[in-house]
Amino acid sequence: MRRARTEGERTRQRILRAALRCFAERGYAATAISDIARAAGVSKPALYYHFRDKADLFRALVTEAYEARQRRLEAALASSSDIGARLRAVMQAWFQSFHENRRLLQLALSTMFAAPGDAPPGFDCRPLCRRNFDRMCEAIREAQARGELTSRLTARELTHAFFGLAHTFLASSLVFEEDQPGPDLADRLVGFFLQGAGPPAMTAACAAD
Repeated sequence: MRRARTEGERTRQRILRAALRCFAERGYAATAISDIARAAGVSKPALYYHFRDKADLFRALVTEAYEARQRRLEAALASSSDIGARLRAVMQAWFQSFHENRRLLQLALSTMFAAPGDAPPGFDCRPLCRRNFDRMCEAIREAQARGELTSRLTARELTHAFFGLAHTFLASSLVFEEDQPGPDLADRLVGFFLQGAGPPAMTAACAAD
């Protein structure tokens, strides 16, 4: 029985990986169930055993991707009590996830800004995205309360700035080969986030205001 469950889970994961590849390359509307079954090396009945239809498969894929991102975020935040170390761990986790599977980012971006027909009817990934954003915002707010981060900006504004630093590099790396995140980029971006872009004298003056 346990072996049967294991084989079933392997098949399910193989279908999800094939669906990710197809959706990322062709888009939701242009991908047929037969395309996914062929890419996964399974029959259509085997695919329908695990997923009701293409929409169910798409929702499962995007939901599991965001849940995996949530687990990485929680692990990174739990790795330290120092805000600098926590931010570096979070950004490194995002970059590592990108290195492991670029297609997930591509699919997430396309789903967030999908035109009608490019995602299942009624599917809204914003609550999944908001959950990760709100958790990061909570960590930023806690750091502000401890005096580790400025209060000149709200926690939401700082969280948007932090997400923007990471996601701009990740999104541009899908377009520009020279913008691939390197091993020390997270450290440098977090340093910039904490210190600002101005020269030391200007940064000190701003901090004193």
